[in-house]
Amino acid sequence: MNIERFNSIMYDIVLEEGELKITSLLQTFQNAFAQNITQPNPSTADSFLKARQALWEALAACRSNQFPPSQKAFVDFIGATKFVGNGLKEELERILEQNASLPGQAVAEVQKHVQQTLEFIARATAANKTLVKLNIGHDFTGPDEYEVGVLLPTSLFNNDLEGLQKELHKLNQHMKVFGELAADDVSSPKIRCVTNGSVDLFLEANAPVAAFLAVAIERIVGLYLHVLQIKKLRKEMEETKVPGKLLKPIEEHEKELIPEELEKIAESLFKEYRKKPDKTRDPELRTNLTKALTYLIKRLDQGVDFEVTPPTEFEIPKEDATEKDKKEYAKKLDEAKALSERSAKIKELPKREKPILLLPEPDDVGEQKEPPSQST
Repeated sequence: MNIERFNSIMYDIVLEEGELKITSLLQTFQNAFAQNITQPNPSTADSFLKARQALWEALAACRSNQFPPSQKAFVDFIGATKFVGNGLKEELERILEQNASLPGQAVAEVQKHVQQTLEFIARATAANKTLVKLNIGHDFTGPDEYEVGVLLPTSLFNNDLEGLQKELHKLNQHMKVFGELAADDVSSPKIRCVTNGSVDLFLEANAPVAAFLAVAIERIVGLYLHVLQIKKLRKEMEETKVPGKLLKPIEEHEKELIPEELEKIAESLFKEYRKKPDKTRDPELRTNLTKALTYLIKRLDQGVDFEVTPPTEFEIPKEDATEKDKKEYAKKLDEAKALSERSAKIKELPKREKPILLLPEPDDVGEQKEPPSQST
């Protein structure tokens, strides 16, 4: 992760602290809980319930809950998940549950974790201030700027340049399919940013292409989770000594499911997002879309993460803006929220240690043709 993206994460954490008053709510929660334990009565119980509810609501509203996979992975890496947003709520709930029969210990554990959280917030604030003083900015998507993130584990291309070159060629060809379908744009996606650790690419995208990719990823992830559930059930049946002749049809269904479902998803997406139908070009594009979806699910299976990030802001209509402009602004906000929710679907995937689908490598798609020029 580059320093600007790191600073952006710190900035979001500092911002949610300022906007939601997390520090104050944590201290109120801690004090109310301790008082309810040492002086139990209806009044202290009510104060604790109110303090807990206020804290839970604030943590649910944290910006960090909406971090895309790359940022979430970084927060996990530095051990900060239990100090922010829903992760903080889950950690406090775990402490309360595990120490339910030992109230004195519960008070001590809550105080310890609250103190650790306050220290983390202070360090994040100091880091953000220091980086700003060093003229290190933030890497947020700008007004009306969409971003597609592709997080490639180095094992995917054997950590060598030749393997990376081949993988980038495949990525480029498949991403161009989405561009041509949704925006009549066959150009190669522009790179916004490259980070390291794994090779993490962040590509520019316009709104239609970003929306198209977000829906495609959401459906691919749903299909992958469905296959995982089938595999889990089949394994449980094997462990309970279900005869092999009964398990065989389930295994066959597993093998047939992905190609069949990919065709259905491709057909649905093609009808929904094809910008300019062309009887001559459409059959090839339809085939290429299926290949692109196969590429997405195969790479997911190999540990690649995809994310689509909407703009952090849109240009706010001026006071004298027309109703049409105001409605368009509201529509953009709604679409950005929906896109974030779809992109977050990938967070439901477990860590993929090794491929389980054994899908063949999709063939490279043909070169995208320049769309016909429009007469003026």
